[in-house]
Amino acid sequence: MSTSNLDNSNFNNILIAEKVLKQIASWGVQDIVICAGARNAPFVFILNKSKGFNIIPFFEERSGGFYALGLAQKSNRPVAVITTSGTAVSELISVAVEATYTQTPLIFITADR
Repeated sequence: MSTSNLDNSNFNNILIAEKVLKQIASWGVQDIVICAGARNAPFVFILNKSKGFNIIPFFEERSGGFYALGLAQKSNRPVAVITTSGTAVSELISVAVEATYTQTPLIFITADR
């Protein structure tokens, strides 16, 4: 799929996703857990074309978040988790609490319209 087939709002979302991914790369993120959801499409589009990230797909946010937590603890590097919005984000609350108390660096990226 080329960017020439995208309408303006989708193209803007891809540009924003690209900026977010460049920023987290500058923070040392190498691993990204991406959870299922259509609103993640701009991130998936960029990640399919990029190199340098280890992409781990998960169907469900809570288990994906805990996987990311363990990976961050093992690697001593920040790990990003990409989800859609709404209830998907609420599935990461227990992971965020655990990461806070163990001082484990996690980055939550929540995609919205």
